[in-house]
Amino acid sequence: MTIAKSIDMTMTVCALLFSCLLLPGTSNAQSPRPVFGMAVFLGSQYGAEHYGAEIESGKIDAAIAALESDSASSDSAYVRSNNLCVAYIKAKDLEKATDACDEAVQQIRTASETLAEKKYVPRKKRVALREDLAVALSNQGVVVALNGDAEQAEKLFRESIELDRRDKMFKTNLERLSYAPYASNVQASNN
Repeated sequence: MTIAKSIDMTMTVCALLFSCLLLPGTSNAQSPRPVFGMAVFLGSQYGAEHYGAEIESGKIDAAIAALESDSASSDSAYVRSNNLCVAYIKAKDLEKATDACDEAVQQIRTASETLAEKKYVPRKKRVALREDLAVALSNQGVVVALNGDAEQAEKLFRESIELDRRDKMFKTNLERLSYAPYASNVQASNN
């Protein structure tokens, strides 16, 4: 599965992604740096398009409308939910973002449990699902942080790091949590 990574990471990136800003009373031009990174899935091994490119390019309303009307298969439902989570954050709808992120994490956990019941599962598939869960948990951590629960956000970021120690976005989110000014005035930026 191709995942968009945050642009300020030192690792090779598949595509550029926006970050959420939590700086109350500042405009995007004044913002020194994004506070948290989030990731969308740009496609899936199931062949379904989940509007990650539209979210990245700022076509948020179109992506949300398409994702809300999409009846994703159970195999890729978490991709849809994860991308909805990011799109709702971009649209500054924290309530819907919270629901979509919670749904994405639950769907991936269910997929992991189903996979664990099978006799043989290729290592590549297990690793991919674990990395997808790390992305969803980190995105959920961003939403939780935006809702003002730094303690729970920290737990989610730490769990993301445990699942995928190579992804620097998760570590960066955890580091930024310590100095992020929490406010209801959430701004999004395409950096």
